[in-house]
Amino acid sequence: MKNSNSAILLRNLLALTTILTFLFGLLTMLAVVQQELANSSANTRTIVRRLKGAVIDDDQDWKNWQVNNGLSSSQTYVHVENRRSDAKRKNYYSASAQQLTKALQTLPVFSGIYYKGDALYAYASGHSRGIYYQVWVDLHQQKQVVKNVLLTILIVWVIILAISVLFAVFLSDKLTQPLLVLNLAAKRAANSGRGQLPVPEKPTEITDLAISFNELLDQLYDQNEQEKSFVNNAAHELRTPIAAIRSNAQLIKRRGEAHPEVIPEAVAFIDDESRHMQKMVDELLILARTDHRQLEKTAFNLKETLQSALRSAQLAQPVQLDCPDDLVLTSDRDCLLEIVLNLLTNAGKYSPASSLVLVKAEEKEGRVTISVADQGPGISAKDKEHVFDYFYRSDEVRGQIQGTGLGLAIARKMADLLGGTLTLADKQPQGSIFSLTIKK
Repeated sequence: MKNSNSAILLRNLLALTTILTFLFGLLTMLAVVQQELANSSANTRTIVRRLKGAVIDDDQDWKNWQVNNGLSSSQTYVHVENRRSDAKRKNYYSASAQQLTKALQTLPVFSGIYYKGDALYAYASGHSRGIYYQVWVDLHQQKQVVKNVLLTILIVWVIILAISVLFAVFLSDKLTQPLLVLNLAAKRAANSGRGQLPVPEKPTEITDLAISFNELLDQLYDQNEQEKSFVNNAAHELRTPIAAIRSNAQLIKRRGEAHPEVIPEAVAFIDDESRHMQKMVDELLILARTDHRQLEKTAFNLKETLQSALRSAQLAQPVQLDCPDDLVLTSDRDCLLEIVLNLLTNAGKYSPASSLVLVKAEEKEGRVTISVADQGPGISAKDKEHVFDYFYRSDEVRGQIQGTGLGLAIARKMADLLGGTLTLADKQPQGSIFSLTIKK
């Protein structure tokens, strides 16, 4: 597969190996060429120095110099020009030197290097006492050295490339094996509906990935269970008023003509249950919209907002508001208003009509806490664990006090939306305190 992890790793490793080997080979070749040229230039300059140390003004001097210096006519070419006025002979050439000098051309970039065809020659010159010397040295041996080095580099590159392929395959298998295991485990978990991915000890990145996936799976499973429970509870809660409405409608249908006195009571019952259903549907819509609600944060006076919530709640109980006049909060005012209104409604349902409901707001360390305290019967330890669950209502009040079991769940969800917390505590000697804490 072209886009698999192993294929990508192999391509990248081969590219890296090729680039590094090429750069290494290039630097090596440049170093070898530079060294060989330096040696050749030094050799030609040495020959020139030897020529300058001798005085060649006749044929015998020229022959003696060639013999004494071991001149290799096959690799070294010398031209001696005697410009003295008393010179018997003006030019002396080593074997083939005269023909060579006529055909030589300068090699661009490289000073002191000449070429003829594919042959290269190092050049040096000098003069002494009216005699001028020119020396060319054939670089055939140096070219052979460079070719051998180049061949060696190519062989090494092929070997390194082969080793890199094997290493890349081994490394990719080593790295992708944990991913393959996770992939298979994820497919099994998807088919089974519940499961966990194995957490390998190494490498660390795969370990962290497996842990993160397991946390995500737990959240998805929990969310799925909550949605199932929510649907079941909603169906159950809606079934009760629907059954009551159908029962009273059938009562009117069966006995309405013969006993018209049952009609007003049945209609009133139907009206109550339909209002209860309407309230439940409205709260379900609020819950659904909360997930996608966009906050509109503004700065507002908190005391005025709490007073507005008290007016909307219209509690039968006396209410005491304790809030600084100048406390300004930056948040979503409508969202905060709905939370407080739900808490006030809850306090009004479960508190005696003559008991006091205390609403208090205070600021501490950049956070604002709004609490609603009632003097109701309180909430048992068992019910505290579920008081913010959807549709949860205590067995002690179910059937006695009308409600949907969604008010506190909505309040908690909106508190989360505001980035705050909604908590429950006991009020002494009796009652409950719901506290909302958010950033100022």
